Amino acid sequence: KDGLTGVLNREAFYSETKRDSKDITAIITLDMNGLKLINDTYGHAAGDEALITLALCFTKSVKVRQSVYRMGGDEFVVIMLGEHASSCTKRIHEFHSLMSDWNRKEQVFQYSASYGYAYSYEVPNASSNEVYMLADSRMYEMKKEHHGRKEMEHEMEEVNANA
Repeated sequence: KDGLTGVLNREAFYSETKRDSKDITAIITLDMNGLKLINDTYGHAAGDEALITLALCFTKSVKVRQSVYRMGGDEFVVIMLGEHASSCTKRIHEFHSLMSDWNRKEQVFQYSASYGYAYSYEVPNASSNEVYMLADSRMYEMKKEHHGRKEMEHEMEEVNANA
């Protein structure tokens, strides 16, 4: 287990994907947005609390046969075993709902995350690692879009301040 968040760790993830690769329906990857800013602005204790909260939201959004893993830093993964493909989208919506509920309570900073997912049927005859890599690349696409929006918002704030 991961010592900070209490979810399973990267080693457990690789062990699980080797053991149950044929039962994997989908893999969801999730990466927290803005952890460096939280650490730099409020300190590492606040960053740790943010990671714990994110892991809690992610854990509450999945079912018993699914497992949450912390891959390192602010990246988490869920392995979905033996579920219908539509469950993946449902889990992501539940996660966003829990994170939004938390944001309504949070007074200091707002939680944000980028995610990606891949279904095992998208990568026929592939290893679970290849399914993970597809989900991870989709998560990074979303993260890039998120950073692009943030940069554009920052530029607009500067333009409005100078007007």
